[in-house]
Amino acid sequence: MAKKRVTKDTPESQPKPTTTPKRSSTPKPDKASGTRAKRPAAPKSPKAKTPRLTKAEREERRLQRDTLDVLDLEVFDLHEVSLWVMDQKGILPPLYGGDFLEEDTELIPIWGIRNEEIGDPQPDIGAIFLRSIPLVEPNFDLQEVRESLDLENDWPVKDILKTITEASGKPIDGASELEELKVFLMLAGAQIAPAPGYTSEGFIKAMLDGKPCAVFPIIPTKGSGDDLEYLWDKFEDIHGVAIYEESPQLLEAAVWHYRLQLAFEQAKQDVLAAGEDVDEELLAPDTYNLVALYDDIVMHGLRFYGTTSVLRDRQEQLDVLREDNGDLLIPMPLKPEVEPVETYARIRREFFGEVLEPLRFQAETLQAIWPNIRAHTYFCIRPRTGRMVKTPDDMLDVDGYEENAIEEWTVAEALPDLYQRVHYRCLYEMLSVMGWIDTYALIGQGNENEDEAEDFPDSDTFTPPTPRTKK
Repeated sequence: MAKKRVTKDTPESQPKPTTTPKRSSTPKPDKASGTRAKRPAAPKSPKAKTPRLTKAEREERRLQRDTLDVLDLEVFDLHEVSLWVMDQKGILPPLYGGDFLEEDTELIPIWGIRNEEIGDPQPDIGAIFLRSIPLVEPNFDLQEVRESLDLENDWPVKDILKTITEASGKPIDGASELEELKVFLMLAGAQIAPAPGYTSEGFIKAMLDGKPCAVFPIIPTKGSGDDLEYLWDKFEDIHGVAIYEESPQLLEAAVWHYRLQLAFEQAKQDVLAAGEDVDEELLAPDTYNLVALYDDIVMHGLRFYGTTSVLRDRQEQLDVLREDNGDLLIPMPLKPEVEPVETYARIRREFFGEVLEPLRFQAETLQAIWPNIRAHTYFCIRPRTGRMVKTPDDMLDVDGYEENAIEEWTVAEALPDLYQRVHYRCLYEMLSVMGWIDTYALIGQGNENEDEAEDFPDSDTFTPPTPRTKK
């Protein structure tokens, strides 16, 4: 039967929110509603006396704060649009899996039989049981959507397993451990597709390894507006979109990225339908460039990419060269084609197009971290001068700029994975500063493994070149 998408006290119709704002500002939303944590003013330094700021420094801080407020408002509108898009398209809030949830995991896989005769490297996912566990969802609004949908775990797993066993004629490994569980939905392995930037093989491996992952169930719909219905009985048309990451923090950023991209696509459609120009009307074309605006203007951040390969021609394809004495050298001008995000590529053209003096990282300053960097294929160095501070409420905020930059290192085995991971780390930081994420717990400097955090210390040995300074 067809089931209404909303129940309980949620209104039967959800009006379409205003899509992403144009470049002109709109009133600041009230943050006291519980949607997100309020970002307090930056705390005062405990030192006896704060040095007087110059006029240029005051202007720089004002620009930092104003830009953060504009971007915060943009995220607010995108967040609201994403909820509307998900509602209209039948996209449920994500369900989460991974060892970090222990017994509260919401994704329970049933593994297919590996064909060892043809050398299958790993089993396939036969099906995934989905259940809703209270307080697993970290986002307040997504949790409210869960409650409004009445996602009750009322389907006994033992009934499902009996049907599967009778159809296949083969027992299911581990079935006895699952018989007492109840779920609200089951998806066959073929009904789950990876989100953009992910692969089916990567999702299977993440599930096998117990890494953080999530699935957005998508229910077919009928009608629109007040008449919109979710067709739960159309099981063959229900499917899911999967994402996975190395840490719970990166997974939370990935969920945000997926939702913000939905909002951006809707905003572009609305702008084009109105006969207007997307580049003129939208602050940024996608989440990647929105984060780049934060990193550029608010944090004065840069990104340099390199490989640990000993082959010189491989190193020359990116930014960083390794000298015989162990120094890391970044020749100028920077290559715009190395950077996949247009905002960063433009910065490379405009700020570094005429810079001739190379940047150098001395070998002695890299002794503590290089062995861990070298264990991976690719790395990114992100120097930033934006000062992050902890507020009395244990939140993160920005408060001006450091004299020397702090270096943040990120590593990966494939270049596309490196680009994605650097983006998610910066997105997570931005959302933390804005108060959308309650705590900022980014582990280590460039590695999500807590055991290796001490091997990735911050460094203050790098100062951005003059063209990058904003006055």
